[in-house]
Amino acid sequence: MTSVERSSAPAREAATDVVVVGARAGQELTHAAAELDHALDGALAAHLKATGFKGNIGDAELIPTGGRLPATYVLVVGLGPAGALGPANAEAGHDDVRKAAGVAARRTGRFPTIALAIANGVSGTAQAAVEGYLLGGYRFDRYKSSAEPRADQRITVLGDAPTRTSDEARRPPRPPTGPATPSTSRPAPAPLRSSRSWRRSGPRLRA
Repeated sequence: MTSVERSSAPAREAATDVVVVGARAGQELTHAAAELDHALDGALAAHLKATGFKGNIGDAELIPTGGRLPATYVLVVGLGPAGALGPANAEAGHDDVRKAAGVAARRTGRFPTIALAIANGVSGTAQAAVEGYLLGGYRFDRYKSSAEPRADQRITVLGDAPTRTSDEARRPPRPPTGPATPSTSRPAPAPLRSSRSWRRSGPRLRA
């Protein structure tokens, strides 16, 4: 069984088995990863360089902290290229976060406690991290007698609550265009809320 909660604590203070952070292609660390690298006196970046970590989607490196952080390990997952805005745009979008979280789930199945620090405060990325992790950790092994059991896990999504981007905040509301037809309308995705708790059988989020 997996439960998911949210915390505003920074990644460097997460007392967990594994704290998951991201890096863009070219070993460009995200803000959370750079904070951990600073706390580890540059050991994170040095390890990535030594192992030839590319930062592509699917890349992952599990690094022991040696007691220098409350977390036992740091898992750095690749988030792919920085995109059209160039190197300054180190933060990831929804799809990148979802895919990276799925990679993290497959690498951390044996650990009871995980902290995800790959959501970046942009609306929807915390939700994407949760979805990606739960989907990535799902295994249909009902008929496999030798399947390795996956540990019960408590997943903590780190960072502030999702907020709108600055462009979204400045954008004026769109005028109504009339009722949508059944063939084109889609229900809006359910937001990630602090009043619910997620479990493998269904979403529930605890504050």
